[in-house]
Order: sequence, then structure tokens, then C-alpha cells
Amino acid sequence: MANMQYWDEIVDAQTLTGWARAEQEIASKDSLARFLPDTTVDDIRVEFEVGANGLVAEAAYRAYDAEPEIAGEERGEEVTIKLPAVSRRETIGEYAQLRLRGTQGGYEAAIQRAMRRAVRAVINTADRQRANVLVTGKATNVGRYKFSDDFGRDPRLTATASALFSDAGVDRIDELKRFRDVYEQIANAALGAIVVDRDAAAALFQGDQFRVQLVNGASRPAAEEEVQTMLEAAGLPRIEVHKGRTKTGAILPSGTALFLPAPVDPTDAEATELGATFWGVSLSATEAEYEIPEGEYPGIVAVAERSKSTPHVAQVTADSIQLPVLANANLSGALKVL
Repeated sequence: MANMQYWDEIVDAQTLTGWARAEQEIASKDSLARFLPDTTVDDIRVEFEVGANGLVAEAAYRAYDAEPEIAGEERGEEVTIKLPAVSRRETIGEYAQLRLRGTQGGYEAAIQRAMRRAVRAVINTADRQRANVLVTGKATNVGRYKFSDDFGRDPRLTATASALFSDAGVDRIDELKRFRDVYEQIANAALGAIVVDRDAAAALFQGDQFRVQLVNGASRPAAEEEVQTMLEAAGLPRIEVHKGRTKTGAILPSGTALFLPAPVDPTDAEATELGATFWGVSLSATEAEYEIPEGEYPGIVAVAERSKSTPHVAQVTADSIQLPVLANANLSGALKVL
């Protein structure tokens, strides 16, 4: 929109960006960032080695007084991933501004609300891509900006249960354990978490094998906690239900069970070998008028602007460059159960 100027007399970009990043941290606690944590890079691309944090070669036995074997540096395949831009703009119209005139902090509160909506939209896109990456082993987009990054996951880790959970008589524990064994063999690591969408959770918990027998010969459906106890007794992790939703539907595809390492702090990318969600430097972050310190360029950025000509429409923009990446794709698996 023409004649837009920074609305920094109400909230400057540096302050609004700080609020946006705090909002991102709050939102990430309930997202798949617990498996692909947020991390920042001072660039618009990331370079890494597939499997660089994966298997470690075994040490060799040696005779007493003999020198240890010297291992050559083991290097994985070098990969460069470009980080795409993800942005959202929210409008504060003329009428809304007129209603806010004369109210204490009214404009600032409106900017905060618009910022939260914009940031949540960006976070939702990040989490939907995390779900896509964990389900398929690839980062893809088919919209106006097309990309496809294949992280090389073993095709056996994208599978369909031999019997779907739409049948109440199917042995849920047997199906989960069968895929767990495949996962642990390929990953060479213990399964840490099973994450399902709401539909898969409902079908899982309603299995006949979990029904509780009553003294009069009747039975009742097991409570969720009773099912969790049975799963743990069978050597499976507790089921986590991912409830993230947007206006277009659930973040995690219906009928999906993800097999993953244990969750970590969503801001601690060093705590997992699975991968991370990389946030790079947008051009917005480098704008001199934003007054963002150079060391804080990477990450989401937010700014409020207002037209100086009629109509005096205002807008709040959240801008970012980001993408979730699987550094060790075989530490993730997806089983279709519905």
C-alpha cells in the first residue's frame, strides 16, 4: 500500500519484534518444535551433513602397549538448504482506529492483537511444515513458491498399518510394536515418543482389547489413562496427542502416528539429533529504521505501519525466513493407522 510509514510513535519495530519473539516462544511449547526445535542462523540457507550426528563407529580392540587405531574423519553427504520466506500481514482498518481514538493505550493494544494474529499464522505455517517433514521425510510446498527438499529417509519408515484402527478388533499394541521394531532397527536408537492426531487417538483408545471387564460379565471402554498404562506395560511410550489446528484443519494429517525420539525443549536444538527448525535473516530485519541490533537479526520480525493518506489504514507485518530440516531423517517414522 502506498504512503505507508512506520507507526513507531505508537510501537517501534524493535519493541514489536521483541513481543513477536516472546509470542513465538509461547506458541512453540505446544507445537512440534518439541521435536524439531527452533534455532537461528545468520544466513538465508543452512549447510550441514546428513547423518553427521548419527551413528558412531565402534572402537577397535588393541594389544597392550600398542597405539590406538586412528580413525579417519567420517563425513556425511553435504547438503545446502535454502530457507523460504514466510510472512503474514494483518490490517487495522479506519473504522477500528476511529473506535480506538481517545482510549488509553488503544492503538498499542490493537497493534499487539494484530501482531499476535500475524505471528501465530507464521508459527502455524512452521508447524504444518514440521508435520509434513515428519510424516513424509521431505519439506515441500506446492503454492506460489514451490520447493521440495528430500532428507533421504528410509522408505520403510513411511508405512501403513497391516490392519487399520477403524476396526475395533484390531490389536493396537501389536501394530504399534511391529512398527516400533522397524523404527528401532533402522534408526539404531530407542523409540522415545509416539505422537498422533486426534482422529488416530480416538480410534486407538477405542480398541476392544482395552475394554475393562466388569464383575457382572459386562465391559466398559477403558479410560485414556488406563490405555496409557497398558501401552507402557507393553514397552511402548505414552501416546501424545497433537491438537494443533488452524482454519484449514488439523496440523497433523488425520490417522497419523509419528514415531520419534523423546521431546526436548523447543528452543534447544542441541538436545536432539533429529533436526531443527532453522530461522534465518529476513531483509526486514536489516532495515536501519527497525533499529534491530545486528546480533539479533535472525528470527521473526514484526513492524507496524500506517498510511499517511486517505484511507489511513494501518497494518502489522510478521516476516521470517525459516524451514524445518531433518538432519537424521531415519530418527523419524510415520505409520498410517486410519
